[in-house]
Amino acid sequence: MRDDRARPNILIVMVDQLNGTLFPDGPADWLHAPNLKALAARSARFAKAYTASPLCAPGRASFMSGQLPSATRVYDNAAEFASSIPTYAHHLRRAGYYTCLSGKMHFVGPDQLHGFEERLTTDIYPADFGWTPDYRKPGERIDWWYHNMGSVTGAGVAEITNQMEYDDDVAHQAVQKIYDLSRGADSRPWCLTVSFTHPHDPYVARRKYWDLYADCAHLMPDVGQIPYDQQDAHSKRIFDANDWRSFDLTDEMVARARRALSEFQIEGVTTNLSFLQALMARRDVQANEVHTSFIAEHASELAKAEAEAPRFFAGNGHAAAEAARHHVEGPAGTTPVPSTMQGKVISVEVAEGASVAKGQQIAVLEAMKMEHTVAAPFGGTVRKVAAIANATLMEGEPILFIEEG
Repeated sequence: MRDDRARPNILIVMVDQLNGTLFPDGPADWLHAPNLKALAARSARFAKAYTASPLCAPGRASFMSGQLPSATRVYDNAAEFASSIPTYAHHLRRAGYYTCLSGKMHFVGPDQLHGFEERLTTDIYPADFGWTPDYRKPGERIDWWYHNMGSVTGAGVAEITNQMEYDDDVAHQAVQKIYDLSRGADSRPWCLTVSFTHPHDPYVARRKYWDLYADCAHLMPDVGQIPYDQQDAHSKRIFDANDWRSFDLTDEMVARARRALSEFQIEGVTTNLSFLQALMARRDVQANEVHTSFIAEHASELAKAEAEAPRFFAGNGHAAAEAARHHVEGPAGTTPVPSTMQGKVISVEVAEGASVAKGQQIAVLEAMKMEHTVAAPFGGTVRKVAAIANATLMEGEPILFIEEG
């Protein structure tokens, strides 16, 4: 009989579209990423690690199989990952491991396991062939493909999005699974893959993390804008795929997008990581010498380690500065018409100087992938329009100012 204590448990944590330039040797000094910095400080780090493909499904198929896209035949985000291709999950199961996936892996096709014994969540991306490009038309984009420069122009604060809900659940399910595995009901060693969709666009983040970068001096790219006609052919293809001609970018928009990207945090892992680190650091856990009451018996020690972990949250000063930056004054004698929710401005339907009637539609906002109309609460003349298309408004921020009458 094999001694399972000699085979380590494996925890794989993946994120999507993390900016490698911000991790020259672990997280850049100015990033507020205490848990990643602590992990990097005691880890082997690879300065020249490359993905087999810059696209989601091909890159993940290569990660799972150890083969290039030329071998997996997964060339785009709608190409099937064949069940006949062995993955690390298959090999580990053959070696006696329990294998489990929490989160995103963008498997296209009927096989949604590819060697994993269990999945704790659904995927966030479609498993069908709807994103198949027409390779006869290399300059044509799929109109309903949501990736475009609106992710930059609409970057900002959001307390919840579809993507945040997904990652919150991924973290929760993974933590609960680790608790369950620690009870020792399954004596096999385990491999748990935890795969998050962030910091993939849309580039929005919760206020408490956004405020950490209120006065950050590193939000603009080190390399300035390169004109389109000087880009290489592949970069031009990416520009066109993101519908760049339909958007006018400003430095402020770019800074807001990088701010949202930089302050990416995973709520569940941030909250529980120190507890889990303390748990996994124990020799008895590493040796699988645990029982059903193990966590309860050692809860005080584990909680103490969690309480002593550093916390990097901004105080009210940053929040106040941010609020002041968004404060807009209207002309004398006017009344603001505020946004009724946090969302992105799709359009403002009236111009300065226009007369509006009570109940008339004045703007359209998007929140949680749904459009919402805003009506004038009273009649009058529009004296100032404060919102612009593709900007993100907080609830209560003015859309425009009306002089009643």
